[in-house]
Order: sequence, then C-alpha cells, then structure tokens
Amino acid sequence: MLILVTSTISLAAAEARIVVYGQDFDEAAFANAQVHDRIILVESYAFWCLACRIQAPLIADIQNSDELGNFVIFRIGEKTPNDVWKHFRLKYYGALIVYRGELEKGRLTGAKTSNEIKELLRTANR
Repeated sequence: MLILVTSTISLAAAEARIVVYGQDFDEAAFANAQVHDRIILVESYAFWCLACRIQAPLIADIQNSDELGNFVIFRIGEKTPNDVWKHFRLKYYGALIVYRGELEKGRLTGAKTSNEIKELLRTANR
C-alpha cells in the first residue's frame, strides 16, 4: 500500500503523482487542484472494505504508469467529517469520483479491474 503523509502540497502544472493518503481530507488542497485544472480522483476508502483493498493497488499501478499517471488522489475515509461525504454525495466505501478542475466527469463504485478505473479516468478528458 502506498502511503504519503504531507501537510503542504504544491500543484504546479508540471507536477504529477500527488497522493493525499494518511491524513484528513484537505479542502484547500482540493480547491487548489481544481483551480489548476488537474485531473482529480476522489476515493472513499476503509481498510476493511474489500472493494477498496482491490482498488488501491490498481490505482497505484495506474498512477505509476505513463499512460494515465498525471492525476491527484484524495482519499476520504472513516475519519473524514460527514459534511465532506455529503459534499461529494458519497454513501459507500469503494467509490471513485473523477473531476477535471471543477467539473465532475464520472463516478464508479466497486471497480474490480484496472480497465474500469482507466476508463473512468479517461472521462476527465472528454
């Protein structure tokens, strides 16, 4: 499992592979990614969630590839406040939401293959 704990995030246009795991969801970092028109993947995750445990290594592999690796991941978990869950209209763990800047481009729950996740990420460019 890939874990990066960080408190400050630079979202320069050329910077890639920024992961916000292991800390509470950061609204300012999310807003900054939106302003910079980044591709954003919001992931609802819990360690006990089977779908989440299937998706996590798939997402890491995709992010480390050159094909679709330039996206920012924000993980929403058990300790994330309810108002954040409501903001994203999330009810379940294992859900993925893709944004391009401020526009939501697609959602997927319970993805089991990297192709499903890749297709979701491709919606950011449509």
